[in-house]
Amino acid sequence: MEYYDAIVVGAGPAGSTAAKVLSEKGAKTLLIDKNKFPRNKPCGGALSLKVLDRFKYVKDFVDSYLYGGVFYSPSLKYAAKYEKDRPIGAMVTREKFDAGLVELAINSGAQFIDGAIVKDLKISNEKAKVMLGNGSEMESEIVISAERILSVIARKSGLRQRSNHGLIFPGIVQEFYVDRETMDEFFGEKRLAHFHIRFNHVFGYAWVFPKRESINIGVGGLQTKTKPNLKNILSIYIQSLKRG
Repeated sequence: MEYYDAIVVGAGPAGSTAAKVLSEKGAKTLLIDKNKFPRNKPCGGALSLKVLDRFKYVKDFVDSYLYGGVFYSPSLKYAAKYEKDRPIGAMVTREKFDAGLVELAINSGAQFIDGAIVKDLKISNEKAKVMLGNGSEMESEIVISAERILSVIARKSGLRQRSNHGLIFPGIVQEFYVDRETMDEFFGEKRLAHFHIRFNHVFGYAWVFPKRESINIGVGGLQTKTKPNLKNILSIYIQSLKRG
């Protein structure tokens, strides 16, 4: 059985960053993710400037910069535009961004296992044992859960005994890749984002995030008892955008 100082479950930005920092501090670290990398993630891909300021290396993965946005009322009767001369945020594509952060963690000394599902967790007074779906087991002093909201580690450790659906914000995204000349023609150099508040009665918003050579279109909102069909709503949203 392999022993580690720390095991991080979930190789998204938080998990990869944790593994990178721990490895840089000399901790023998294992990073695990259930997906094979590189992989995509339902996400708009927007980062605040505070993230870029705190984690300088993130700038290497920036796809484009955001200079503002246009916000539309549910009725589309009103719109408010916010635009600056300097960037207010940055855009990334999650496939490249997450894979890049994993590579940084590996280069810092972390071991990475992808395509591995964590099935169980056993905690004793001195250590924790993580069991994978393929039968592998490893022990560590610390286990960090950087998974999705329905975390296996949180559930197995007793930290999360039941889901609070009122705090879940599901979303669905589609990324359309377009040549840069077309992006410049329709969105200009400043690449303003577009937000349609409470589109189709969703308790959230739909969005268009233009990047360097792609358009990220999605819809998301707080999960309610009605559980709207976001897949159908995204299709309706895309068709409405086509109509202008």
